Amino acid sequence: MKNLSVLVIMLLSYGFANAQKVFTVDRESYADVKVFVVDRESYADLLVYKVDRESYAGKNDGKWFFVDRESYAQKKYILLIENLMLT
Repeated sequence: MKNLSVLVIMLLSYGFANAQKVFTVDRESYADVKVFVVDRESYADLLVYKVDRESYAGKNDGKWFFVDRESYAQKKYILLIENLMLT
């Protein structure tokens, strides 16, 4: 069972291994990744930082470069904001 858990985690993370060029889509059905904003860093599963240059984008370290065209992106995402309390 432990080996199966490790395999599932590896397969899920493989899709994000080189997915640091991202594009924002308008519909949830088009998104590869759904992003939720949370109040506290401790609530997050992944911290994402926006970088200014494509060369600064990491392999899988949360440094995202936002591209202008969907065809340039390795992953598409949608930002979902629900019940966010900004303090």
